[in-house]
Amino acid sequence: MKKLIYLLSAIFFVLVSCSNDDSSTLGNTNPNEVLLQRTVTKSASNHSSLDVNGMMITLWVYNGKKLAYTQTSRGVKTNYFYTGNLITRIVKTEGTSSISSIYAYDDTERLASITTNGVVTASFTYNLDGTVTILHSGNTEHISFSDGEVSKIVTNHADSFSTTHEYTYDDKNSPTKNIIGFDKIYLNLEYPNGNFKNVVTRSYSNSDGDAGDVTKAITYNALGFPVLVNSNDYFGIDTYITQYFYN
Repeated sequence: MKKLIYLLSAIFFVLVSCSNDDSSTLGNTNPNEVLLQRTVTKSASNHSSLDVNGMMITLWVYNGKKLAYTQTSRGVKTNYFYTGNLITRIVKTEGTSSISSIYAYDDTERLASITTNGVVTASFTYNLDGTVTILHSGNTEHISFSDGEVSKIVTNHADSFSTTHEYTYDDKNSPTKNIIGFDKIYLNLEYPNGNFKNVVTRSYSNSDGDAGDVTKAITYNALGFPVLVNSNDYFGIDTYITQYFYN
């Protein structure tokens, strides 16, 4: 594992030396077939201590257009298992620690529940007004949508604390848009980056009166996929630079 981490860290210095034109070069010119191969993230947030030398490299490996696993330079491997075209189990392994999550769907292939290590950690209710309510680890999330993307998340915590996040998007292609089954599980993400498009702003506030904004400056390749995202957060939590590389 140490050899892999050193290898991935070394790759970073090669990747960042490439120009935007180089990193946007694609072997595949069909936007419906493009798959994300790796990301390189340089974090400036208070989470950067978890990265290798302040950076995180993630490799994405597939069986066809189904995601087989991701591997990070921090030694975290996440395996994806399918039933048909639905992701039904995700196993995240770090060292000797392993977390297994089972994803269940309703009759219309909407995410219904997530069971992690034998405990139901999230359940989803699809409301008549088009919103979704998620019971998640003692919290209740109310999610609103616009043009198929998450536009607002209001989270009420068990201790009466609440947060609100609102999102706007570009009209381009999300790096994960062509991964089979990935669009079904995005509601489980803490901060959605976009299902088929990309988040360009995220505003947030909480019941304590705190508020801030995240803005993302995005550089795209010729097919409209991000090759460079520079995220700036008022509080520094969501501040990073990520490069994206595709097939």
